[in-house]
Amino acid sequence: TIPGQPFSMKHVPKAKLRYSPYSRLLTVLLGGVAAAAGAGEPPPTRVVAVVHAGASRDAKNPKAYFQPQPEAIHAMVSAGIRRWTGRRDLKKAGRQVVVPGEVIGIKVTAAPGPVIGTRPAVVRAVIQQLKAAGVPGRDIILWDKRLDNLHSSGFVRLARELGVRAEGAIE
Repeated sequence: TIPGQPFSMKHVPKAKLRYSPYSRLLTVLLGGVAAAAGAGEPPPTRVVAVVHAGASRDAKNPKAYFQPQPEAIHAMVSAGIRRWTGRRDLKKAGRQVVVPGEVIGIKVTAAPGPVIGTRPAVVRAVIQQLKAAGVPGRDIILWDKRLDNLHSSGFVRLARELGVRAEGAIE
């Protein structure tokens, strides 16, 4: 736990990845970047889990589940990137994760919808962090198997709003 922060972080065994709704997105993003950055032998796999009890519940209406709280989610993504890189400064941490000029693909699971699939609020926070680290929007692609699923889950709208691309692998 970081002093003064309302959430905790811990290393999680790889076998636990399937239990976190956010781990796939962060693992694909951070793992893909790490693999692309290293030449020769791949770096050892590392996973960082960040937990915040209020990330999907409105404090004003605690019975309302699945209500993304952007500030809490942004703090979680920031903390995860800092922890993964070992840097306190978020901009330096972000620059350590991405290499200028490379294209970053963020694989989402859009078919089940925005509540059961990948959460658009988490994707928003990841994209905001990438852009803050200096990655231009044209170099960020949200993708899934089918473009129509990206439309129905709101990812195409999110991509337009944030100035990034959304692509269906089949199309």
